[in-house]
Amino acid sequence: MSTTRINITAERLRVEALTQPLHHPSFIPDPTVATSNPSVWKNTILPTIATYTFELASLPDTDFFRSLLARPELPDLYKVITSLSFPQFYQFAGIRDNRTSNPYLDAAKSLPALEHLTLTFHTAGLTTSVHHERERIALENLGKVEESKELRVLRTKEVVAFYKLDDVFELKKSKLKKVTLVLVDSELVGHFVKKGRALEPFQELGEFFEEGFKKVKREVEVDLVLVPLAYTG
Repeated sequence: MSTTRINITAERLRVEALTQPLHHPSFIPDPTVATSNPSVWKNTILPTIATYTFELASLPDTDFFRSLLARPELPDLYKVITSLSFPQFYQFAGIRDNRTSNPYLDAAKSLPALEHLTLTFHTAGLTTSVHHERERIALENLGKVEESKELRVLRTKEVVAFYKLDDVFELKKSKLKKVTLVLVDSELVGHFVKKGRALEPFQELGEFFEEGFKKVKREVEVDLVLVPLAYTG
């Protein structure tokens, strides 16, 4: 597998700046090759793209990615994407009354050749305030700023529901072999967690996925990666 990573944010910004047409992404040297030389497209270009990892860092990236894969000038592109990474998966605002699915995972569902999925979490997304807003403001007004910022660690089922992680098990049409969970472990967030550690639900997420894949009878490797983030003041 190649170490080449395709930054979809960069691709999107070039298109928005009108310096690059949508049907001519930087990782395809000749956008006409699919029609001018179908054999090269099928036997050389697409197999090469299959070795790349595509990074989608935002919801606008997922929309752009879908549009890119739908371009008629790039036939079957969606069929060869094998590795997908969401480096800011934690920025998803969560399942709400008007949002019943996770757009990041929806994008993954559209890729039949997907083998490797990487989801990045942040300890800020695995914690929440121990105080209601009014309580927090009252504490701040009393000069108890440190106390007002105290955080509690979310339960694993809360995290699963927030990101709708059950949908990973719906990647039934993919060739999923590996899920990598990355945690940005913020020193600052850890400072305000007085009981437990945000690392706990992250580790439990690993168990959640391992058990979930067993239930659907799929052999999928689950890796956990910890990325410390020091407080720099």
